[in-house]
Amino acid sequence: MALKMLPHAKWPVHAVGAGCEREIRIGPDQHNTPCPLAVADNSEGVFYRICLPEVADNDANPVRQTGCHGARILYPSRICQEKATRQQGRGVRLRDRRGVSELAGDGCGVLHPAMPSTDLSNDIAASRDDILKQLASVADHPVELVAVSKKQPDERLQAALDCGQRVFGENRVQEAQEHWQHRRDIEGLTLHLIGPLQSNKSEDAVALFDVIQTVDRKKIVRTLSEAAEKLNRFPHLLIQVNTGEEDQKSGVLPADLEELIDYTRATYPGELKGLMSIPPVDEPAGPHFALLKKLADRAGLPWVSMGMSADYELGAKLGATHVRVGSAFFGERKTA
Repeated sequence: MALKMLPHAKWPVHAVGAGCEREIRIGPDQHNTPCPLAVADNSEGVFYRICLPEVADNDANPVRQTGCHGARILYPSRICQEKATRQQGRGVRLRDRRGVSELAGDGCGVLHPAMPSTDLSNDIAASRDDILKQLASVADHPVELVAVSKKQPDERLQAALDCGQRVFGENRVQEAQEHWQHRRDIEGLTLHLIGPLQSNKSEDAVALFDVIQTVDRKKIVRTLSEAAEKLNRFPHLLIQVNTGEEDQKSGVLPADLEELIDYTRATYPGELKGLMSIPPVDEPAGPHFALLKKLADRAGLPWVSMGMSADYELGAKLGATHVRVGSAFFGERKTA
């Protein structure tokens, strides 16, 4: 992946390919703090911070060290460091990306392919703040942000926790156990199951989750009820509604919803709190959100879970009490 030239920077940045052999020359480094370097991607010239490993002080000779993704890093001598630090005052502020900006000075030359910021806490915190502000601006009622943590690596989960996020959504019981079983004692942690549930996983789901959003048939209600009684643990339930009546999608049809609501209320020893839906990908989401809110109001259910990364603002505007946000919160997941 070739880099764009950065004509407005005062230090040279050279375009390179995405091979693993590359070198970073560091000028205005503060040794054990992240160096104010930046690289650009090949789409919009967006800059990302690089956090670098610690390096011992040196008086005259440069220090070579392997950095992130196998890059070779050349730390200049202390004399060059001091000169570069003075030059940093004439540096230029780079373009913001998700609230992160850095200052670059004259002393740097960088060769590196585009890569996401390694300062995950800052990136995720900025994303979370943006989403919460957007939700507050479009809704006149509280909206719970459910961060969808499926297939996220451990460091991203920890970064989300570090910035204060405590409500997470998982698609699969087994993966959720791997992510959260050892973190279950974190104060305020609330876990939502937002993927299809197999009846033979009901006991595991009841043991781990605080909210199960994907109830869609009587058999699941029955096995959840049995598990809840056995474990003396009663997660809140939401019924998933297949508003688009798609053959390949889970969820009860709108015409059958009232019967399932009545059965759940009569059978489940905990609380049925609301409805959830995933609109068809090839149709506008608005009518489906409006329908779900209408169905919830008609049944006297207070929670409405609708809206994901592409449409959570619309969901909130149309009455969602919960939005399920993955890529807009964590960034795009890497695919094999």
